Amino acid sequence: MRVDFKPPRFTEHDRDLMMNKAKLRRRYEQAVEKIGDREGETMARCVDGPDFLDTFLRDSLNPVPGKSRIPLMNRKFAKTFWRDCDTILNGLGFQYMREESEGEDSVFNEVWYLPKPEAQQDPFQTTRRSAIQDARYELNSMILAFPEHERQNVRHVPMYPVPSQGDVERVLACHDYVKLAGRTRSTNSTEEDHPYYAGLGAVGDVADPLLKFAYYRQSEVDKENAPYYLECFQGIARGRKSESLETEAAMITSLGTPNRREIEDAYRALGIEPAHGAGLTDNFLIDQARSRLPDISPSQREELRRHLKVIGFARNSEAIR
Repeated sequence: MRVDFKPPRFTEHDRDLMMNKAKLRRRYEQAVEKIGDREGETMARCVDGPDFLDTFLRDSLNPVPGKSRIPLMNRKFAKTFWRDCDTILNGLGFQYMREESEGEDSVFNEVWYLPKPEAQQDPFQTTRRSAIQDARYELNSMILAFPEHERQNVRHVPMYPVPSQGDVERVLACHDYVKLAGRTRSTNSTEEDHPYYAGLGAVGDVADPLLKFAYYRQSEVDKENAPYYLECFQGIARGRKSESLETEAAMITSLGTPNRREIEDAYRALGIEPAHGAGLTDNFLIDQARSRLPDISPSQREELRRHLKVIGFARNSEAIR
């Protein structure tokens, strides 16, 4: 499936236009000059631009009579945006117009009309409505990035992400698996499962029979890493103190299947670094073992043979076994 990543609706330049204190100070001074001063009035806050713009876009998605038109000389609009932010407004579908007032002394009023998004048909289709919705999510992030005390009296209603874990679990068909009795995983918890669970492709509350299934499937389709999967299985069995899992692990090892640690110990017993073992031939390993036999005791010889057997199983080498 092809996924097209869309660039942000607001560039760094757009953000600077809306939230730069020096620019807001200049707009405030222009508004005082053109509209007049009002006692107690101050310049717009950095959060006001994103907040007001979000309000305008929200109104455009849910049109209300009397809220589709913003006079340029509106005091709040002038000191927050003025004509500096025209590119932002035009890009979102706002329309600038000069309207002649009625009466004997007709004058032209400059106004902005809110975007008029069409009804959404296909949620995957890029439309004016989807562009406005994307812009609102970006504005939401901008506003929530301000400290709480700087967001006092904003009109914006925070839009927090909807947890997707339930949907993801349904897509992966793992929302109704058999769980371990008395244990549940909280979607709000930040505590992670032991890495051994991820090694088997499982989660912390999966039931014992499913863990057995996970181990055998992983070992079957990825034989090269089977010792690691056994290590995970044994570790989980010990951690859970599960009699059924510990019994299964003992049965597996009784058949000669080694785990990763046993293989590493076996190579070291021959004086070989485990990371180099895979690149050595069977004959080299056999000769390495034979060269040690004259200098070690009978009990050490038996231990050496046990290590060779482990390496033989790991390499699936009949000659070494």
